[in-house]
Amino acid sequence: MTKKSKKIFVIIHLFGILIKDYLQGVCVKIVSSTQGITHRKVVLILFYMTIIFSILAQVLDSPILVVARPGMYLSWAFLGLYLLFRVGFSFKVKLFGINFMISYAVFILFCLVATLFGVNHLHAGILLPLTVSFGAYFIGVLLKQANFDEKLLKRCLGLFVVCVVCLALQIKFTYFPSLSSWMSDLVYGYAKKNSAGQLFAVSAIILLFYFNYTTKKALLVRFLLSGFLLYVLLLIQCRTALIGFIVTCFAKLIFVKKGRGKGILLYLFIGIVALMNDQVISIVRRALFLDKYAGADVNTFSSGRVGYFNDALQVFYSHPLVGNGSYYVDNFYLNLLTESGIIGLVIIVPVFFSRLFFNLKLENNSFHPKNNLNTLLKLLSVFYIIESFLEAYPPLGPGVCSFVFWLVSGYVDATNPKTSVNYLGDQLVNNPIKKRRRIRITA
Repeated sequence: MTKKSKKIFVIIHLFGILIKDYLQGVCVKIVSSTQGITHRKVVLILFYMTIIFSILAQVLDSPILVVARPGMYLSWAFLGLYLLFRVGFSFKVKLFGINFMISYAVFILFCLVATLFGVNHLHAGILLPLTVSFGAYFIGVLLKQANFDEKLLKRCLGLFVVCVVCLALQIKFTYFPSLSSWMSDLVYGYAKKNSAGQLFAVSAIILLFYFNYTTKKALLVRFLLSGFLLYVLLLIQCRTALIGFIVTCFAKLIFVKKGRGKGILLYLFIGIVALMNDQVISIVRRALFLDKYAGADVNTFSSGRVGYFNDALQVFYSHPLVGNGSYYVDNFYLNLLTESGIIGLVIIVPVFFSRLFFNLKLENNSFHPKNNLNTLLKLLSVFYIIESFLEAYPPLGPGVCSFVFWLVSGYVDATNPKTSVNYLGDQLVNNPIKKRRRIRITA
């Protein structure tokens, strides 16, 4: 290493130490202002605020967006900073976490270099969802290592479901006040149907397959809320989320053997009842455009996706290595290839594939017998596999819509320290057995 390189390295190292000391000071001030409140309550309040602002930011055509979007970003930042302080800026991550860090840093560097040489990647649509997913994963890791147990996480997921149900109510009564007018309308009634549809489907999966309340009232509430979410999902005509949800329901029968027979009988019962109800059939046909596109070719029935795929490939051929910088087509892999080229695809897609590999290898009932996050994570993985082929940004976005998948992934990863790496702020050391030392901060 040359003298000049050594000087640059020393400067970067000192700059990193200064930033770390500054963040520690900020967190000390936050904690000192919350004396008398337990750390767990502070985390819970910050997490609640993050969830509420994240869902409020999905509301269209409302003055609340002026507050909701800045509040969403600030709440995520405060939650992450407080958790970092809570674990003493020392946390353990699995090999996937290290790979995610490296891939994210390399992708940011790639975007900066590509922008300098003429192709503006700083406005790429994938950049914000990737940043949110990256942050959500490590917040999940920090939550577990800050002793945020699964009961509290379950409460937060419950709040997420409640907020999404409120969003569904707002959409239903604002955009679809009358079923008869919706039946006669030939266009989409809600602009952000893909974002809302993803939230509705994920919430229904959580309600049906994660919350295991078995009392009659609890079962009734779970099925009523799930049914309402699926009903609004049909109204907004988000066919991609609906397909993903249906495939996920059948995947549940494969992943969990217990109750498989009852599950099959329940699906058959629901299917028979739906087929015997003319009103239900007409709603489904209208939601899926079966009447409008009767006899149409594949391209027309898929809302022009086949044609858009061909157009995207032509754009990709013009910039095969670094991509076009900003593009949109309803397929995650093709969209990434068109925006960021082969280089971007090679950097980002292995992150998702390795995440799927780890999730689908999880054992059922090995984490918690009653509130099984492992099963939830496997089902969400199936859902996002389907979504990734039919939409542009899942499993990373759009926006914060996919944060539950990544946050739960980080939380589950942090429960198994056997193959983890201890991050001490300045260095990475393999230390799977020794108890990590916390950095003590004094005001």
